[in-house]
Amino acid sequence: MIESFLTPLFLDLLGINILFAVSWYIPSACGQYSFGHCGLIGLGAYLSGAMTTLMGLPFPLAMIAGMVISSLAGMLFSAIGLKSKDAYAAIMTLALAQIAVVAFKAIPATGGVMGFLVTPIVKPLMVWIGVLVCLVFTYRLENSRLGRTFEAIKMSNKVSATLGLNTTYFKVLAFGIGGAMAGLAGVFYAHSISWIEPQSFAVWLTVTAFTYVLVGGSETMWGSVGGAVLLTFLLEFVRFATAWRLFIYGILIIVVLNFRPTGLITRGNVHSVGRFFSRIHRLLLRRRGKGDPWSGCDHA
Repeated sequence: MIESFLTPLFLDLLGINILFAVSWYIPSACGQYSFGHCGLIGLGAYLSGAMTTLMGLPFPLAMIAGMVISSLAGMLFSAIGLKSKDAYAAIMTLALAQIAVVAFKAIPATGGVMGFLVTPIVKPLMVWIGVLVCLVFTYRLENSRLGRTFEAIKMSNKVSATLGLNTTYFKVLAFGIGGAMAGLAGVFYAHSISWIEPQSFAVWLTVTAFTYVLVGGSETMWGSVGGAVLLTFLLEFVRFATAWRLFIYGILIIVVLNFRPTGLITRGNVHSVGRFFSRIHRLLLRRRGKGDPWSGCDHA
């Protein structure tokens, strides 16, 4: 049964969903909750699609441009949203994303409301190389000084500012990094699905990313990855009931908030798995040392 839907298109979408979830997680790791990510992925998709299909430019250049424009837009969203506070800032990002969607509809060259056909270039291998690079980058970021700074700002913005941290700079930076990953997801989406239209980037797309992180867990990158994988497979299993998608998402959120408010994957879970594999590694090294007749001897 699994082989029946493990198609190249499904593998593309799975990787794209992971990228999108992680792109939402990074600003949230710095205490920012965005409802405008649908606009960021749309910017990456539209710009890269126009560059490859309408202008005939090479895909690598279009990919970089899509990431850059989404990153800059993300930083702009953050800078404007920081003028407000908490929920108002999130709503501000939603308003900015809707402005982007209206702009997509107003551009005749890209089909306006109807959208346009993008040359299909992306293959699953390309998508998953991008996913791997972004996951390694995010893992290193989480365990770096910058990642610990993000966490401190998330825990207490006022205390961090009192300690001398420029919280505005770090929040804008986090949104810029997340925006670049959202742009990459948009580039892959446009050149995999090959047909994009403004309604593809409605607010529902942001709700999807938020649900990935909420269900998987917001304490660590692996939560967003796990949530994206779980829900992508789940929705593929129930694709015959497309009309019930909102209902399924709503039930999942209620269940998780009631029984697992921190998400399915927490930082403690990740540390436990890490310790488990560390023990196995030490055990294998110990056994290898016992089986080596030259172990413990000095080699000339």
